[in-house]
Amino acid sequence: MLYIQPYGVSDPNAPYINGNPATGTQGSIPPAASIEYPQREIVNLISDGGLVPDNADLRQLGQGVQGGKLNYALDAGTANAYQVTLTPAPTALRAGLVVRMKVGNAPTGPSVLNVNALGAKPMKKRGNKDIQSGDFAAGDVIELVYDGTVFFLIGADSVTMLGASLDYYVATTGSDTLNDGRTASTPFATIQHAINVAQTFNLNGYSVTIHVANGVYIGQTVAPPMNGSGSINILGNEATPSGCQLTCSTGTTFILYGSGYLVAGFQISNTGTTAGTGDPGNCLWSHGNNGAVTVRNMQWGSAVAAQVAATDGGTLGITGNHIISGGASWFAWVQINSLIICDPVNRPTVNVINPVSYSGPFINANCLGVWANQLGTITGYGNVSGKKYDAELNAIIATGGAGVNHFPGTVAGTTGSGGQYG
Repeated sequence: MLYIQPYGVSDPNAPYINGNPATGTQGSIPPAASIEYPQREIVNLISDGGLVPDNADLRQLGQGVQGGKLNYALDAGTANAYQVTLTPAPTALRAGLVVRMKVGNAPTGPSVLNVNALGAKPMKKRGNKDIQSGDFAAGDVIELVYDGTVFFLIGADSVTMLGASLDYYVATTGSDTLNDGRTASTPFATIQHAINVAQTFNLNGYSVTIHVANGVYIGQTVAPPMNGSGSINILGNEATPSGCQLTCSTGTTFILYGSGYLVAGFQISNTGTTAGTGDPGNCLWSHGNNGAVTVRNMQWGSAVAAQVAATDGGTLGITGNHIISGGASWFAWVQINSLIICDPVNRPTVNVINPVSYSGPFINANCLGVWANQLGTITGYGNVSGKKYDAELNAIIATGGAGVNHFPGTVAGTTGSGGQYG
């Protein structure tokens, strides 16, 4: 509504003046619109606010504003594509527009909001992050504010608390930029990207399972500490691990800094040297996580250093059936207050399917590292050449009395500097 100046005055911003009979000053003449239009604006606001205009109540304007109905609407869209209709209808989207929406469908990923058919705009949360599954649920009332480009979800943390377990999919034919990874037909291209997406959630006691299709995946994968308690399961082909291969030419192929991970059903090899100081090039390395990482039903290819390693406070559990198809410096390397533990109930089996050579001991324990429990059945025992074991600097290799020939190799194992074997 425009300002309506006094009748007969050309200046659109001219003020109204009072008449004064004593001085012969004529007062301003109010046009009818100057009285009618403000009343209609007020009545419309009261009506749009859900009230019935009534002269018996002279606080209805405040009640109409207070009720909040002008910015509230029911979602009429679909999951990830939300639609609302506000009354009165905004003629354009302006920075500062507030929308309070009762959600019809929970989101499953990045989402947009279309207000009064003015065009879908991205919805974001703290840190300019995309909406994710679990950010809100069907039936929730959420508040969004338009900043001129996107609608920001008020009160949403940048890390989503999971309310249920999630599944993601990875395939060599996938895309980390075009796909959402939520189905086998829309997979990510890399395990690393799937892990990065999982890191955006607080697991809240739930699990994220990453299903990896057969293929060859090249490059290093790094698994950092996860947010909250829960687990991240990275599953390849447990029946035929060679169908799902991970390999890296620079540094360790799969390095895990966080606990709660399960890695199962992969053939892992390492063909490079070092990625930097302190990375000798392992197949899989549980490093400094102060918690448990588990490997199950794996095939271990060649490695510059160890095929399995736990150092600097890392813990690595071994279970299931394992194949060895390549040589390395060591099969297992454990040091510095770290633990590699074999499943004591269902001892992991090992099948050495071809002749392999280790330049160091099959089991290398040093600097307070601990190997615990026996391996299960070792098939192809005679295919391994190299030293059986070495325990140095107060490290312990505890086999529960399996004997000095428990581990394969052509050279007897040794202990020294406080190291123990038994």
